[in-house]
Amino acid sequence: MTSERTQRPSWAGAFTRRRGPWLGQTPPGKAPVEFAPEIFDTDKMSFGTVFSPNGDEFFFGYQRPGTDDVHDIWCARGSGDVWTEPEALPFNSDVMDGDHCLSADGNRLYWRSWRLLPNETAAREWSYLWWSERTASGWTEARLLECGGEIQRTGYPATGKTDTLYFPARGDDGSAGVFRSRPAGDAYGPPEEIITGMKVGGDMCIAPDESYLIITCEGDPANLGKGDLFVSFRREDDTWTPLRHAGNVVNTLGENAYTHCPMITPDGQFLLYRLFNFETKRSRVFWVSAEILAALRPDEA
Repeated sequence: MTSERTQRPSWAGAFTRRRGPWLGQTPPGKAPVEFAPEIFDTDKMSFGTVFSPNGDEFFFGYQRPGTDDVHDIWCARGSGDVWTEPEALPFNSDVMDGDHCLSADGNRLYWRSWRLLPNETAAREWSYLWWSERTASGWTEARLLECGGEIQRTGYPATGKTDTLYFPARGDDGSAGVFRSRPAGDAYGPPEEIITGMKVGGDMCIAPDESYLIITCEGDPANLGKGDLFVSFRREDDTWTPLRHAGNVVNTLGENAYTHCPMITPDGQFLLYRLFNFETKRSRVFWVSAEILAALRPDEA
């Protein structure tokens, strides 16, 4: 690891001042409020607001101090009413690691990374999916994730109660879609496309009960900003409704506004997301009651 790894980020000390669930914050209603501004209101790259199933761990991504393109996944733990200072997880590399999610039991973590494969010697422009498992002695080394026996060139994985893996991917013809891969023993089965014709984007999450997914899209006529959140609901026949714009409660007007990195809390009650401004480079995280999504569900779903 580089020497920058030992430097303390700008939020050093912020976690230990917090008490209680959700990092000691008052849960929001149907109007978004800023989430942990002393941590996420920054000109640094910060993202990935993931709570463990029982709420006693918080995983997030952050730009490594002294770098422009190196990002680590961190974890803070809640013991009683007190939160610990976060620790960078041991499988972080010296490139970008992030866009992570946890399995339903909290014992597997999936993420995307630009780290080199064993046979590579030069950096590349795209990422692959990786995973690590929690053991009695800590997290295992990073392992390449395979679906149907093949590694996955994509990013921003999502999982729900069945541990089915959902992820966005781009086809050879340039089209984009959402795929899912069901568990098959210790691995995953072949990916199947569940949403087609998606515009450019891809940061996504799945509801804990896998009844809907939220994803960022760019270039859609409905967009208010450069990137907006869209939602799709799973029908009773296991098909998915067309992506629908999530509205102006969470999406922000402006050519420099980018709304992305959605995440639903494990209890299904709250939506967290990141708002980035390309002009000011300001990064903020908001959260809001997931009840706002109910009005977006079509009658057919």
